[in-house]
Amino acid sequence: NSKNCRLFQLTDDSSLSKSINHSLKIKFDLGLDEVTNKTKVKSKTYSNIRRDATSQDIYDVATKIESLQEYAVIEICRIENTTLA
Repeated sequence: NSKNCRLFQLTDDSSLSKSINHSLKIKFDLGLDEVTNKTKVKSKTYSNIRRDATSQDIYDVATKIESLQEYAVIEICRIENTTLA
């Protein structure tokens, strides 16, 4: 719930943070909405990505997934969730 989140500006002190999980999010282009004339976007998130996976590993997997999809990929995101203190 975003109401309970607070934004902190911290120095790069890894002792304050703990990586809890990583995800891969792929956004797909579903074409133009006929009413708004804006691109319709659908996203799919794959959770529990190994923490030691490199960005290249994640990109390679995303492109393999793209080859199985009907729609073109418009964005590939690596999401790293961490807890602070």
